[in-house]
Amino acid sequence: MTLTDTSYGKKVEKKIKRLEHEVKQLSVALEALTALCESKGVKARFPEMEHTGLSNLFFTTPLESNTPTEAGAVKAGEFAGHKTLQVSASNDAHLILSTQVGLYMKAGRHISIHTPAMHVETSKLDIDGELAAKPAYTQAFTWRSGMAPVRLVHHRLGLPVLTRLESKQKNNSSLGAHLYIDERDGYWYLRGKSDEACQAVAEAVCFGRV
Repeated sequence: MTLTDTSYGKKVEKKIKRLEHEVKQLSVALEALTALCESKGVKARFPEMEHTGLSNLFFTTPLESNTPTEAGAVKAGEFAGHKTLQVSASNDAHLILSTQVGLYMKAGRHISIHTPAMHVETSKLDIDGELAAKPAYTQAFTWRSGMAPVRLVHHRLGLPVLTRLESKQKNNSSLGAHLYIDERDGYWYLRGKSDEACQAVAEAVCFGRV
């Protein structure tokens, strides 16, 4: 009776095969890491993990305790039927892309961002192309004949658009409206112009961070 004929022998063979597979995975990963560290320009290929179809490179937090926690991973392979490169953070970690020079993102078809809230803080925003979005706007501000100028929103928060201008008299050549910024407080104001005898109405709506 040989060792492989016993149930114990089969268990040993199974463990040996599993160890050989793990050693092979570690060897491939070590070669890829060595190539990256030495900047040889060799393409990194990490072993497939857990039959997901994706090769994984995991990152852990510093060893502050005996049990390091996973911070994120880089994955490459097939995902949803497409060749995919994923950079992800764990559920309790932030993913930060930071540079002192410039960050350039390019996609041949489209870039999709799905998030409950998005905040963009910049001194200047240039858009080369079509901008489509759900606008934020105020309710209509109304000025009528005899009223003082109506204050709208601060010029840093929005831009007013005249939406209505009319009077009860037809062919009123003096009818008009003026949108302007008061330098004293930085707010937009709406005021109208008309003959004293007619009843003029002007309305404006403000778009922006309102």
